[in-house]
Amino acid sequence: MTNNCLVCGSELREDAKFCPVCGRKLEQQTVSPTPPPPTPVSSQPQQKKQKPKVSTTPATTQPVTKQNHGIKYGTGKKAIVGISLTVVAVVIVIFFVANLLGGTSPFVSADSRFVGEWEENTLGNPIIWNFKSDSTLENPSSDGEMNNVGTWNVDVTSLCLFYRQYNQTVCYTYQFSNNGNILTLERTAVGDSYPANILLTKKGQPGSAQTPYIQCNVDSDTNRIIITQIDENVKWKDILVITNPAATWQIQDANNQALAKIGIIATITTYVGAGDNILLLAPSGAITVSLTYLPTSASLGEWTINV
Repeated sequence: MTNNCLVCGSELREDAKFCPVCGRKLEQQTVSPTPPPPTPVSSQPQQKKQKPKVSTTPATTQPVTKQNHGIKYGTGKKAIVGISLTVVAVVIVIFFVANLLGGTSPFVSADSRFVGEWEENTLGNPIIWNFKSDSTLENPSSDGEMNNVGTWNVDVTSLCLFYRQYNQTVCYTYQFSNNGNILTLERTAVGDSYPANILLTKKGQPGSAQTPYIQCNVDSDTNRIIITQIDENVKWKDILVITNPAATWQIQDANNQALAKIGIIATITTYVGAGDNILLLAPSGAITVSLTYLPTSASLGEWTINV
């Protein structure tokens, strides 16, 4: 490669250290290298750049690891035991709170035969007993309004009534009759002030729509016309009593207990049963008693008694 002196332009040898013309020291001169020859242009057509292929295979989803934040979940028998103990604890708390508030436990199973309103016959207006499906008991107050007086519960043979006001429980044996429309109660304990026997009739149940068969005996010694046989489902208030001549009379049950005031029959809620009777009080002499069944306007018969 040939170099020239930068000062005088004289041609220099490759191994020269000084310019032979001007004497310049060549070590201070920067030698410009000869540029490389240009790259020849190929006559072949230029290939197109290929676009990178996009994979159609879906990306693999990494499984999500559920974090429990340090909480351990029981499994198997331990978990079942834990859940059972929790349920038992909740039941005990509810039962305790219900009794503390004077109510009844929601877990008491009410016998559907008792549920509803029943009438206890008296000499005046009947007393209503309302056995509610939540095992609460309602009775009318002095002003006739129904009040929650306590709770009721039954087993196979006994009906027990808890009266909240007196904090007392009284139990009765019970028996249903007349297709479940009559409920007879007999107190199991003695010596308390509660009634020994109670006869309840399902409220709102109509009497028989058919003219009943009835048979009576006349007892002149006691001045009674005694019913010895009658069909079921016949109510006293469906019977019309007519005396000739006009007489004073009273309807009584088989135990000779008055079912209504003298000369009154419409308030009686009970069904007619064997042993029930009509007591003639006055006047003396022969009195004819006629009975008519109001639902069918049919005569049930007439009987004459010497009072």
